Amino acid sequence: MLDVSLPELQAHFENLKDAIILITGGAAGFGRATAVTAARHGSKVVIADISSKAISSTIKLMTDEGLQCCAPPNPTDVTKAESLRTAFEICMTTYGRPPDIVFANAGVTRDDWFEDELEVAATKTQPAHPREPRDKTIAVNLDGALRTAEMAREYWAASPLKQGQKKRRLVIMSSMGGQTAIPGAAFYSTSKHALLGYCKGLWADLEPQGDKAEYEVHVICPFFANTSLQRREALLVLAGFPLVPVDLVVNSMLFVASKPTSTSPGTVILLPDDNVPAMAEWNEYNPLSLEWSHKMDARSTRYSTWTKVNGFRRFWKDVARNYFGISEVKLSLVTFLAIFTVGILSKGIAKGISTLPVWSTMTTGALLGLITSVRRGNKTKLKTKSARP
Repeated sequence: MLDVSLPELQAHFENLKDAIILITGGAAGFGRATAVTAARHGSKVVIADISSKAISSTIKLMTDEGLQCCAPPNPTDVTKAESLRTAFEICMTTYGRPPDIVFANAGVTRDDWFEDELEVAATKTQPAHPREPRDKTIAVNLDGALRTAEMAREYWAASPLKQGQKKRRLVIMSSMGGQTAIPGAAFYSTSKHALLGYCKGLWADLEPQGDKAEYEVHVICPFFANTSLQRREALLVLAGFPLVPVDLVVNSMLFVASKPTSTSPGTVILLPDDNVPAMAEWNEYNPLSLEWSHKMDARSTRYSTWTKVNGFRRFWKDVARNYFGISEVKLSLVTFLAIFTVGILSKGIAKGISTLPVWSTMTTGALLGLITSVRRGNKTKLKTKSARP
């Protein structure tokens, strides 16, 4: 496992010039940021996304900058082969050949395999029975990515590399949830673990081909990041944790897309919450080994976040910015007033706080946030970060 610095990630971006890129989920979050950055380095980008509004916004942004881009006439649904094929055909008709680089990036974050209730209540005509599962998480994150990858391989097989043409790249978006399970997101973790298994299968096929292999397979595994895809509830739960910067994920995606070709069939880029990318060659990566797990645990800072006083301040700042959309100063003052009022009504501030353990913990963060903010003169509104450039 090798740490990769930011200059190293960006060292070969000039290789993106004139490359044809297809990116699913390309109009929001990591996808949008990657599409814009690649196009700014001379790539021709096909944006496939489920949201027509997001596509229009992204295309406008890019065309206003004079960047080369296009999109299928209708939104792309990666769970449907016909819809996805339209995106590949746009590459053929617009640029005359299949994409050189395919980012299987589309995904969903909500773990909604089941409805809120797992059982359908009994009625007059039928007894209670298990609710039929909904498979959106698996359908998009796993099936959609596999469908994208297999379709890329199909188009590449039908159009072999010409002499002097660079190896093609398949870049699959997994997650640190594919490295270690995420509590409360079993099916999300399942989808991301399965993608790594798929990549390992492709590597096993490509390795014997050596220099004759026509494409490489790379996988990106980021920790949580603050993109437009994250719900406010998720950001609240993650408050205080060091999130991975979107730009770091984008640079990692474009690093594997632009780095010089080699005999290696592919790599894994891990982005734990210490924000230092770690690259492992395909034959080094073994997430099931205890040694590898210990390496990742040693890199993680999230386990100690809550035990540090600074964690409370960061927690409060994140809550204010990402959930309420106001400055931490204002939220701190409102919280103090609320707790003070509860305390008075409970015949004493101490008693009021003691009956509200969660708020008493947050008060510590509020106090530290207030002191820190005043000292820094931070009286401006803190708005939610966006992955959109």
